[in-house]
Amino acid sequence: MRIPKKFADSLCRSGWIETGFSAAFVEDRPDEDGVPQDTVFVERRDGNLKWAYLSCPRCGELIELPLGTSRGSWRATVDWLWRPSLHPSVWETGSCQAHFWLKRGKIYWCRD
Repeated sequence: MRIPKKFADSLCRSGWIETGFSAAFVEDRPDEDGVPQDTVFVERRDGNLKWAYLSCPRCGELIELPLGTSRGSWRATVDWLWRPSLHPSVWETGSCQAHFWLKRGKIYWCRD
């Protein structure tokens, strides 16, 4: 069970909890310009998680990750404080070559 998102956001702003990224559930793909640097949008249709969208923490380019259980898909989880985690790691091969893990809202850079 998650606490209300507004309450989690106010805990972050007040410094009670530390987080980098927060999660938001959406029903459609967000506009490319509408993805803030600190939010992972998780597309949910008919109760199933379909896509995760985030801005690259290095270059700001939109990253789109297919979610699911099949090979080649990522898994997204959102904890009770609305902090997203992605598995496996994210490697932006198209532009800046950023390679990182996102765990409980924090970026952990990979050494490549």
